[in-house]
Amino acid sequence: MWLEKKDEPDLFLGDDDVACLSDEGLESFYTHRIFYLCIEGDLIPWTEKTITTEQIAELGGWDLSEGVIEVDPDQNERTLSPGEVIVLKPGMAYGKRLKWKRGDVAGDRIEAELALLKSQYRDVEYISQSGQHWFRLEPLYTPEDCSPDEIPVVFSVTQGHPGAEPYGFFVPADVRHRGANLAAKPAPHQPPFSGNWIFLSWAPVGWRPTGEVSTGSNLWAWARTFVQRLKEGQ
Repeated sequence: MWLEKKDEPDLFLGDDDVACLSDEGLESFYTHRIFYLCIEGDLIPWTEKTITTEQIAELGGWDLSEGVIEVDPDQNERTLSPGEVIVLKPGMAYGKRLKWKRGDVAGDRIEAELALLKSQYRDVEYISQSGQHWFRLEPLYTPEDCSPDEIPVVFSVTQGHPGAEPYGFFVPADVRHRGANLAAKPAPHQPPFSGNWIFLSWAPVGWRPTGEVSTGSNLWAWARTFVQRLKEGQ
């Protein structure tokens, strides 16, 4: 509900607000749809059907340089552009862009991913090279139709990790599925590890990382799906 005021902005009346009726003249009230924005977990009233990236940051109390993300009801995240106008929809939420969303993966995030992988695999090697973060894991236990029984695997992530999902992985060229060569594709990047490798295309399903490596999608969970790709063979 709003109190209509002459020659000045109308006054929005919250649940506990009081409108003074003692002044002369006829008081005029009207109702209007209001939105409640979920910004960093707080519900903030908003009277317009649209909002800009800058306005979200201002309402949230942070500088625009920290970035703004939009989260849909399925927890998919999207980084908003400066000056973008957003049409408000039910179920959307907004917040600061996390540190790793700005591509700063050389620090805490990669260290956390690496520690998790080392806790699960006998041998783990890591190399940072030309904007790629490379991992070599061993052993991966292959499915029954594949040989040999244990193999190393290699994969990489870009500087956009974990906002940018990983894609594909490398296995030794002598891996066989039911006695035949695996269906491999040209590699986008050659691994910096010794050996003869082939590249298998493979994409994660439902890649939804969070700010903590243990609570959302991570590289250990990604590596565990490689067995399914090997089962498919051709």
